[in-house]
Amino acid sequence: GFIKLPSERTLRDFTHYFQSRPGFQLEVNQQLLKEGKLDDLPEHRKYCCLVLDEMKMKENLVYNKYTGEVIGFTNLGSINNELLSLERECNSDTKYAPIVSHLLVLMVRGIFFKLEFPYAHFATEGITADLLFPIVWEGVRQLESIGLKVICITADGASPNRKFFRMHRGSDSD
Repeated sequence: GFIKLPSERTLRDFTHYFQSRPGFQLEVNQQLLKEGKLDDLPEHRKYCCLVLDEMKMKENLVYNKYTGEVIGFTNLGSINNELLSLERECNSDTKYAPIVSHLLVLMVRGIFFKLEFPYAHFATEGITADLLFPIVWEGVRQLESIGLKVICITADGASPNRKFFRMHRGSDSD
């Protein structure tokens, strides 16, 4: 009885503040502006880091009774979804998106101000560097469009992450 946890109602209010969907959302950008108090920060303190990580999750399909959709299929954003759909049509008989086995999460961390903000998530069956590339750079573009200055991207040493960083090397550099 020594730890005071939030009530179930408070937790429900936090999780239902806005409809969480995979990908980038305007509502999240607005929440980030509000929570980070970015309007009050001087320009030289708006530097941040984009942190990305992928985690394994239980494969399952769930029916959302509020939206009427089935959740649990991969969702990597509109462009990547279209490319993967074309690839599936050419290479196999199935036309349905695979069931999610991993979740890619992008988080924003302030460098000169206190900010730890889960920014976006994407449902995957295992990310690859070529799919990671447009997601990360769209995240950077969106963050910079609201006034933040992304000066670094951080990830663990997973193979797709290492390949993603190698894609940025110049052809004449070591």
